[in-house]
Amino acid sequence: MKSIASVLSIIALGFGLLGCPGSGGGGGGGGSSSTAFLYVSNSGGNDISAYSVDTTTGELTPLASSPFSAGTTPQAMTVSTTGQVAFVSNAGSTNVSGYIVDSSTGFLTPASVAPFPAGTTPQTLTLEPFEKFAFVANAGADSVSVYSVNTTTGILTAVPGFSFSVAPGTQPQRATVVTVNPTRQFVYLANAGSGNISGFFLNTPTGFLTSVPGSPFAVGATPRSVVADSAGKFVYIANAGAASISAFGVDQTTGELLATVAGAPFTAGTIPQPVTLHPTKPFAYVANAGSSNLSAYSVNAGNGVFSPITNPALGAPDPNFFGAGTTPQQVTIDPTGRFALVANSGSDDVSVYAIDQTIGVLTQVTGSPFAAGSQPQRVTVDPTGKFAFVPNAGSDDVSVYQLNSTTGFLTPVTGSPFAAGIGPRFATTAGTF
Repeated sequence: MKSIASVLSIIALGFGLLGCPGSGGGGGGGGSSSTAFLYVSNSGGNDISAYSVDTTTGELTPLASSPFSAGTTPQAMTVSTTGQVAFVSNAGSTNVSGYIVDSSTGFLTPASVAPFPAGTTPQTLTLEPFEKFAFVANAGADSVSVYSVNTTTGILTAVPGFSFSVAPGTQPQRATVVTVNPTRQFVYLANAGSGNISGFFLNTPTGFLTSVPGSPFAVGATPRSVVADSAGKFVYIANAGAASISAFGVDQTTGELLATVAGAPFTAGTIPQPVTLHPTKPFAYVANAGSSNLSAYSVNAGNGVFSPITNPALGAPDPNFFGAGTTPQQVTIDPTGRFALVANSGSDDVSVYAIDQTIGVLTQVTGSPFAAGSQPQRVTVDPTGKFAFVPNAGSDDVSVYQLNSTTGFLTPVTGSPFAAGIGPRFATTAGTF
């Protein structure tokens, strides 16, 4: 069993290989050519900046014809696991852009039928694990749009029913899919405006959604994400307005969320960001944007309980938290599971922590925090763990670093930061690094 949380993490980090190698147009410095690419959604520029990545140096070279047009206020780019197609929800233009991805050049060709209609203020598109269906939460329409996906042509086709209401929920955020088995999947959305979670049973032959028993489920104020464990047994919700983490068991037959996690909701800092679960260890981390620190927890895989991990550092202002910069964004864990990285959008830098592999304690690495551009957003690390990419929304560029696999030290690559479009907020890697 696997959840969409783990699958999306793979997509977001670009594990989908883009076919056979070609002349990828590496950057300067004499590095090898590659078919490694970086895509950056420019929310203020209504386009996508695309680069080839030199896999030796990390330097970026803009692709021919970059930037590629998108709709208004594009969100994070989602690439299929085959690497053949990609999608971007456009929050300002009420639609979704689809692209065919050239495996050798990284070039984006718009799907022959595009853009695809969505509801008002569509959020990031989610592919379910088998990539048969796609889901878009429409924050302004209080609904979720469902499409069947052609992973060859990039065409989305609305399923019967198409737009499913989350009422009495309001302002649904990104959809999360939990997979129990190939024929039993559930879709959950955090409704930021109403403080609850909507749950649906997915008819896997048709894509039709039916509300699960008890939906919607009450949580804290302003929930913005649902994160599932890798087994699909538990879901965790960061309540940005309540400084807490809600937790539920998932009924494996009906999809109902069960209040069986003892002690939930769990205390967090102020304005907690989405929960990040360690890929292989029983740890969870939450960046608290309002209190400029991180919460760390050990996770009981059997009952879903979060237990706080205490900061052992002498002189720590509060032993329940680990220090960060100002307004930290969601935690990223590198592919080796050894380091946690956080972009601090208020202090224009990136904090890096070594993760104790036994107890989960975070220790800032030497040199942390590392300077970035203005208003850095969430860190993206490539699938090999060699490079870290940070779009800077305030300075319209991308900071790129070499990540030392032993120490966690970040070294800016030659030429960093690299120019992007207006208001870059999301970075997605693809190809072979």
